[in-house]
Amino acid sequence: KGYDRLLQAVALAREECGGKIHFLIVGRGSGEDIRAIAEKVEELGLKRSVHYLGFRKDIPAILRASDFLIVPSTTESFSLAIVEAMAAKRPSVATHCGGPSEVVVDGETGFLVPVGDIHALCQKILEMARNSSKRQEMGWKAFKRFNDEYRAERYASKIQTLYAEIVDAGRTGKAPLGDGTYPLALIKQYQDVKDRQEREEEEEEGRVDSMPSGRFASGHASVFSRIY
Repeated sequence: KGYDRLLQAVALAREECGGKIHFLIVGRGSGEDIRAIAEKVEELGLKRSVHYLGFRKDIPAILRASDFLIVPSTTESFSLAIVEAMAAKRPSVATHCGGPSEVVVDGETGFLVPVGDIHALCQKILEMARNSSKRQEMGWKAFKRFNDEYRAERYASKIQTLYAEIVDAGRTGKAPLGDGTYPLALIKQYQDVKDRQEREEEEEEGRVDSMPSGRFASGHASVFSRIY
């Protein structure tokens, strides 16, 4: 999950801000992983700044008490933790490692940094921590993106539309297979639909609409930050 690099970035950030940022690590982990984190925290002198809370069921409350989310992973699929933060109007600082790159709009709903770049991670943590108005603006944009893209009903509708258009393509394809399917037409239609959706998303970015009320997802997240 990249906690070793995160803790090094935290140590750098702490030097610059005088220990005013507190970090909460939340979630299950193996005994070996937890010991490794504890040893690194001790080694870097971060016991007053980094707090491991273990598995928690009150993630909405933790997010409300936090200012932003940090996802320092080296590899990550779709990040539910980031979506949960978006639902709570919290921006994220995450690594360019797959899933987060698809969810976070860099510079708008959060920040993305290269995997393993401790200094870049430190700088974005500090930038987020020092600018409350920017955090709030990013949080609202993250919430809007959550409402537009990641609500269950919205996501289900997009998948349903995609499948319907793929099926329609099979009826008009020109390269039938023996069983009556049209694989080349299906592939092309899938790509056309995906390209169209991406264009529509790009056109919607930057708009400021009224913000509908949100519902919070269940689950658990990774690292939260609170400024004191």
